[in-house]
Amino acid sequence: MKRTRCSHPESVQGFDQPGSRHATGRSGNRRGSILIGVVIAMVMVVIAYFVYDSMIQSAREAGKKDISYGAGKATKKFVEGDMQGMSDAIGEEAQQKELMLAVSENRLEDVQDLLRPDMDLNRRNSSGSTLLHRAAANDSLPIARLLIEHKAALNIPDKNGSLPIHVALSRRPINAKMVELLLKADLSAISTPDNAGMTPLHLAVQSGSAECVKILLGFGADVSLRNQAKQTPLVLARAANDSKIIDLLTGAGATK
Repeated sequence: MKRTRCSHPESVQGFDQPGSRHATGRSGNRRGSILIGVVIAMVMVVIAYFVYDSMIQSAREAGKKDISYGAGKATKKFVEGDMQGMSDAIGEEAQQKELMLAVSENRLEDVQDLLRPDMDLNRRNSSGSTLLHRAAANDSLPIARLLIEHKAALNIPDKNGSLPIHVALSRRPINAKMVELLLKADLSAISTPDNAGMTPLHLAVQSGSAECVKILLGFGADVSLRNQAKQTPLVLARAANDSKIIDLLTGAGATK
């Protein structure tokens, strides 16, 4: 018998080739099957939870020891624990954001209501600022005092390397009482430079606040430190021709 050849051999060959549209269709089908499998697995977990819970209740009512009780209890505990953990995390995040907003807006009563012993008072926002940075920036003395009483750290720098005392000395007008409060709470920051090498004394001189310069010198600020531009506080004072601050610095031992 005479054999008849296929008139379209390329269609037969193409069926077995990975690059053909048939292979592409099979690949898409496999991805669809995997997705369906994942959805089915998720549905089965939910069903298992309710089935086990139902079995537990039935076993308890009948006074029997069901072998699935342990597994059902473990499953229920896992699901409930996971949901509770997610709920707690979301609640904590919301409270942290609300506290930062309350501090930023000088809402003392709200800050008092929101503060809790387990709250992270040193958490930083996108600019690296802590709650104490915001209180210093807003010149909110009562809130700053409250945060310090609740053990907020004063030595955490923001993205500019600024501590809360740098922030307090950078605002206008400067509140000398805020500067004094921050120094009394943590004296270690008195000669700490920011990313530009500016110490609190540099900033006080730059602001022209003789009162703050005097406070810093009284707490032992180092008059010889230089910023990144190689300037001492005395250089800045002379550049501003501020005779009162020049006298205070030279009186504290500054010579150049």
